[in-house]
Amino acid sequence: MSITSAMVLFAFFFTIMLIYWRPKGMNESIPATIGALIVIASGAVNVSHLMDISVKVSGAAMTIISTLVMALVLESIGFFHWIASLLVQRSNGSGIRLFWHTNALCLVASKVL
Repeated sequence: MSITSAMVLFAFFFTIMLIYWRPKGMNESIPATIGALIVIASGAVNVSHLMDISVKVSGAAMTIISTLVMALVLESIGFFHWIASLLVQRSNGSGIRLFWHTNALCLVASKVL
């Protein structure tokens, strides 16, 4: 086993251990960043690999970030509370109708948004 492979394995197990252990409530991003820096320092990943990965995941990352921002804005204006109340009111106490109304809302939201 080469030193590069050993460092990558160490970084992986070190990162996983810290993520599961979470000493003093440590955020998951800290051990992930440390592990990434160890892998980069080992030479297993170079700058061209990082640029290639960035290009491939940038669209998906922007979609996830914009979805989170949209959810925060909708939550701040009370949209989710309003729509939940509306669905309960339209269901007239029927769990089956509430189920189908919720599914219809998800369908509309995924097609419109």
